[in-house]
Amino acid sequence: MVIYSPMVELELHYLYERNRIPCTPDEILSYLLKTAFLQVSNISFSQITKKAKEVYWTRDPFDCIITAEVMLIANAYLITKDKEILTHFERAIC
Repeated sequence: MVIYSPMVELELHYLYERNRIPCTPDEILSYLLKTAFLQVSNISFSQITKKAKEVYWTRDPFDCIITAEVMLIANAYLITKDKEILTHFERAIC
């Protein structure tokens, strides 16, 4: 099962608006829902923001919140191409 943060949908929206990705968030997430057994995380935003205070290596709110959410899920990994996350977060994979 693949779990994603609701923050991912918002970040995809901003990336699409700035023409940094070619597909809408709905297109991407719909595809993944069908092919990767994707499920949205149900961790409370309050828990995530508390954990995010431990993410000291970035001031990017998307990276901080998404990373913090992964930190709260036992044995979870963050799939990303973001070089900063890959460098600083030991549970990030490409």
